[in-house]
Amino acid sequence: MKIKPLNGGKQACLALALALMAPAGAASAEVDALNERGAPAIRSFGRLAFGPGGVLLVGDSAAATVWAIDVGAPAAAGSGQPLTVEALDRKVAALLGTTPDEVLFHDMAVSPVSRHVYLAVSRGLQQTHARFPVANAAADASILLRVDEKGTISEVPLSDVRYAKAAIPNAPAPDQKLWEFRRRSFTITDLDYAEGRVFVAGLSNEEFSSVFRAIPWPFDGRAQSTSLEIYHAAHGKWETEAPIESFLPYSIGGRAHLLAAYTCTPLAVFPMEALKPGAHVKGTTVAEFGAGNFPSDMLLVKRGDKPFILLANTQRPVMRIDPADLEKSPAPLTTPITDNWGTAGIPAVNLPFMGVQHMDRLDDQHVLLLMRSVRDGQVRLASLPVERI
Repeated sequence: MKIKPLNGGKQACLALALALMAPAGAASAEVDALNERGAPAIRSFGRLAFGPGGVLLVGDSAAATVWAIDVGAPAAAGSGQPLTVEALDRKVAALLGTTPDEVLFHDMAVSPVSRHVYLAVSRGLQQTHARFPVANAAADASILLRVDEKGTISEVPLSDVRYAKAAIPNAPAPDQKLWEFRRRSFTITDLDYAEGRVFVAGLSNEEFSSVFRAIPWPFDGRAQSTSLEIYHAAHGKWETEAPIESFLPYSIGGRAHLLAAYTCTPLAVFPMEALKPGAHVKGTTVAEFGAGNFPSDMLLVKRGDKPFILLANTQRPVMRIDPADLEKSPAPLTTPITDNWGTAGIPAVNLPFMGVQHMDRLDDQHVLLLMRSVRDGQVRLASLPVERI
């Protein structure tokens, strides 16, 4: 999940409490904050996002590290042009010397500077969960690819780059399990930059393991963490172990909040002012969108003067949430729902886009979708005009 409003920077009309992304190409000083040069020892490109100045942020769960990398992409020549890449999985498989069924896309991020698309990919799947095969259950993403404005795919060279790194404290041990998954692979489940900090969601090795971390930018060795708890109405209990899968800072009632989507699939809000170092915070569950699902990305978009929140899912269509429903102070969900597969709380509109694995802002006019076709099973990149949302 990424913090990517379609107009970039602060949007007063949306009353966002956080500055979201620096203007494209504006911050060469941010590259100067990268204090190492060489080949970063990245073990897994599990989660991707962009920080100020087009610096690529990599959430590396295997190494329990957040990396900031200068990928050196030139400024985009223009915007407003859609990008489509058909048979992406087949083209990536050919590039990597494997077959399409062995390619798994773990995340996608679009550079606000170059409009190049960055893909975290693994080659060679391991045994996945019987019902819910997700990236966390498969091989670590060891490959970083780039798709340029012409649709050309190439591997990103990282043998001699400027970079910085921030260690994630109290990460789960490599041999620990979460349900049927590797707990370590949930160390970083989502990340993004906002207003001088890199926010990181995931798990820790502590008793209340669901955690939200804030790392000051530039990296200085500090990482503050808050443990989280939510009521999961589909499970009928309070939970402290399930991690946030996708998050979005958003202003509700003039106060900064963290909007967090969880597996299976509660939506909760936390006041940002409560997320203090060392605190344990209970969130307010405002929706259940149906069990048996992993929310893969959350994105803020604007159609004309109207903002919407998009939520991509593994087992559901893309959902559109009206922020006005959050402003109405919805009643929190505190009792079990009667139907395990049912929904409750604030409404969501199902959009006619199935198989969307990841999404990001391509420019002010388009959202880029990485999606698997229900017709032929192929993975493709497709641009969705904002006016159709």
